[in-house]
Amino acid sequence: MGQDPIVTVIVYSAIAAGMSALGTLPFYFRGDVPRHWVGVAYALASGLMLGVGYLLLYEGVGREPLLATAGFTAGAVYTFWTQSYSGSSEIDLESAGKPDSKQGYLIILRDTLHSAAEGVAIGICMFVNLSFGIFTAFSLAAHNIGEAMALTAILRRRGVSIKDAVGLCLVTKVTQVLMAIVAFAVSPALGFFFPVALGFAAGGLVFLIMTELARRLGYGYLFPQTEEEMLRFVLKGSDYNLEDVRAAGGWVRIPTPIMEYKKWQKGGLRSDGKPGFETPIKTSAFFIAFVNVPFSFFLFPC
Repeated sequence: MGQDPIVTVIVYSAIAAGMSALGTLPFYFRGDVPRHWVGVAYALASGLMLGVGYLLLYEGVGREPLLATAGFTAGAVYTFWTQSYSGSSEIDLESAGKPDSKQGYLIILRDTLHSAAEGVAIGICMFVNLSFGIFTAFSLAAHNIGEAMALTAILRRRGVSIKDAVGLCLVTKVTQVLMAIVAFAVSPALGFFFPVALGFAAGGLVFLIMTELARRLGYGYLFPQTEEEMLRFVLKGSDYNLEDVRAAGGWVRIPTPIMEYKKWQKGGLRSDGKPGFETPIKTSAFFIAFVNVPFSFFLFPC
């Protein structure tokens, strides 16, 4: 007699969530870890997650392009909304490690919200087929390790013990398991609208990774993650600020810039105007992340 599919979802999503405990081990043996360790872990995990997002969107577009596109947009908007109204996108990772900073709690909230979106992806991929779901679960397991390393680094600076850090890392992943179960259980009832769910999961993952990569590469200011950040970004360089516009009862329109390709070759991404990115380390992290996208597609072709 075969295993109940819902049990399979629970087992693999729980494995992915439990892997976050491994992110605390370096701190147990070393006391602290170099920051570039966390950066490389994030880059590798981000590449795999972008690959998963691509595969989800590919599957959705293959079924119904318009519905998949609508779902992708809704997923990105929903993720933007949750970050904006929870305040979790305005976290300063340096100050979050200070004992008197309230941003340490926002870090836990942010990781919990991220885990919910990732759980949806696991559940939907499991419904598409088992091998796709397992691949997604293990890709997110790798991501969970890197995320747990970053969270543990902050918690340790706040004086939290390794034992408590393990517990908090696991707690933030509970929503990953719960949402995987919910997404898998609801998927059969979606019928014709299932491509929306595929696109929604892809949009959430891609938005999370692209904005996080942009921030860590030093270009986060180009990708505002809250409504207020976006409005201030649009008004930058004008004779007005957001407070002036609000006081006057005015409105802000976002201009559409002309697309410019290959900025890295023209010096458009460096403050000194030279070709390339700001530093070789950032370029390497960028390369590691995006090389993993075609690798993910090769590992699990649609």
